[in-house]
Amino acid sequence: MKRKIRKRITDKIEQDIVWWNDLDLSWKEEFISNLVESQEYKDKGLSPDEIFEGIKFSTKVITDIVNLKKLDISRKVLSDLTPIFYLKNIEEFHISEPDCEEIGRASCR
Repeated sequence: MKRKIRKRITDKIEQDIVWWNDLDLSWKEEFISNLVESQEYKDKGLSPDEIFEGIKFSTKVITDIVNLKKLDISRKVLSDLTPIFYLKNIEEFHISEPDCEEIGRASCR
């Protein structure tokens, strides 16, 4: 029984890693910026760069991203929201209009 549970957990972590590795850089940055805003990571005082670097050594950060409860995607212009559907624990979701300076004024008309 314990072996089955351990295998399910291992399989889930492996799926999370595959999901993470398939993301483009803008989504990775977006998720990490949201993680930095979580209380646990605020308390640790880690920068986004430190968190990104930590992913190379631990799957905990990926697990924490997958388990985010709040998501605010206002920092980047994102055209594909598909990666959000992998996050099953989202309770609060915000998306802001893009900054016209970032995407060019013609796109904001």
